[in-house]
Amino acid sequence: MLQRLKLGFYGGSHMQLRGKRQAGFTIVEVLIATGLLMAVAAVALHFITNFNRMGDRMNTLATMEEALRTSLNRIEREMIEASAVLPEHPDDSSIATGKNRVVLGIPLYSDAGFVAIDDDGNPLLDIMVLETLPDNTAELLRNRTNTRSQRLLFSIDTQTQSNRQDIDNQVIARDLMPKTTSGTNAGNYLYPGSMSGPQQGTFVYLAEDGSEIDPSSGDLSQVSQVKVLLWAEKNHREGVLTSRKEIEVRLRNWGEIL
Repeated sequence: MLQRLKLGFYGGSHMQLRGKRQAGFTIVEVLIATGLLMAVAAVALHFITNFNRMGDRMNTLATMEEALRTSLNRIEREMIEASAVLPEHPDDSSIATGKNRVVLGIPLYSDAGFVAIDDDGNPLLDIMVLETLPDNTAELLRNRTNTRSQRLLFSIDTQTQSNRQDIDNQVIARDLMPKTTSGTNAGNYLYPGSMSGPQQGTFVYLAEDGSEIDPSSGDLSQVSQVKVLLWAEKNHREGVLTSRKEIEVRLRNWGEIL
């Protein structure tokens, strides 16, 4: 009988101990665990958000750079056939070569491979014009001011015997940066914030020795190379993103035709 009582006493104590071991977490422990979980989740969300923003920024810049690269490739293919930079359009003196416009003469060739000439012995030329103008079709909002972006237009006026396609104001590049309209830097691109840029417009004219020729006062017949500068910008949630590309095109027939 005594042995049974002892077993009953120890058995009851054992059940009580098992009950204590199976008890749940206290409210303090739950709050601490929840707080730690929320802190880890917040840190992870911060890194994911920053990663997404960085990826979006890189994708936007890559798209801008690809658009500029495509535009410059097109410009190079067209310009490389030119014989010389002309001071103005032969049929319209208001279309003059400047920092943001280039007028090019492209020679015509006969079936025998010679340059075609008119009755006075002058070479027959197709006239190509590249010019950067305000894009009035879309307004590009920026952090500093609301200004319109620029677009680069391409046109070509062909001779009657030319086999080139007559093109009128075909858009090559869009969303270029705006340019100043007055002051000593008139015609130069504007830059966001404190960003600095070159003191020239879209086109820079170079002589054979590499020196720059001013289109307003220099001898454009000495231009052997044309540097093309394209600056693009887009409004991004992190601010204005900019991309810059340039090429130097040597005129293929320079010094031979004119």
